[in-house]
Amino acid sequence: MTDINSTLNRREAQAAQAHIQQLKLLEQEKEPIKFQVGDCKICLMDIEQQDAFPLTQCGHMYHFECIQQYLQSQIKDRKYPILCPIKECKKEIDHSQDMTSLMTEEEYHLYTRYSLEQCMQTQQDISWCPTADCKFAFIYDKNSDNANQLNCPMCKKHYCLQCRALFHTGRTCKEYKAEVDPKASDEAFEEFAKGSKIKQCPKCTVWVEKSEGCNHMSCRCGMQFCYACGGEYQKCACVNAFYQSSGMRGQAR
Repeated sequence: MTDINSTLNRREAQAAQAHIQQLKLLEQEKEPIKFQVGDCKICLMDIEQQDAFPLTQCGHMYHFECIQQYLQSQIKDRKYPILCPIKECKKEIDHSQDMTSLMTEEEYHLYTRYSLEQCMQTQQDISWCPTADCKFAFIYDKNSDNANQLNCPMCKKHYCLQCRALFHTGRTCKEYKAEVDPKASDEAFEEFAKGSKIKQCPKCTVWVEKSEGCNHMSCRCGMQFCYACGGEYQKCACVNAFYQSSGMRGQAR
């Protein structure tokens, strides 16, 4: 006959042991999981679970702050599309999940605005208002009744879309140009440009206004150029000369 008391004691001891084991497992789960050294492909430091941010499209792991700062840098340079920092990856960073988690509302609005502009630049049937830095875009339909003119709802100017000059009622483009003295007009505009902070984009020829103190100019077509010389930004002689004179060799990209 089995001793009931000893059986109960054994079962209680087994239950207590199992409970202790469960508590140990729970404690282990609370400890931060460390990935391999160099898992963050930006700073090459260890990543702990609470700091980890895996990209949705490719699964590459980064520190939250590292990938956030990377996005901010890409937005500042008006990069589109924004890809995973690993050069060989070439996967675009997900808009709906990753970007909304990493960006402020203002940053996300800026990105969506300029990415739309750059995307539209590639569409042959989409045109922009000729006014410098006007953001109005429209679909050009050559078969419409008003195909040759634009009344811009944003800057309120009226243009001829054949010559992209102000609209000239009753005159052909050739007749209008003959009436206007191009040399005098160009000289007057050059004087205006000298007194204003505007430069012509070397890629798409649109006039871009300088809004910040540095010489970094960003055009809506995606071109980054130097305000001082008009060359490609960070590859022009001006930037290299600045870094050399300040002893910061190797900093220009």
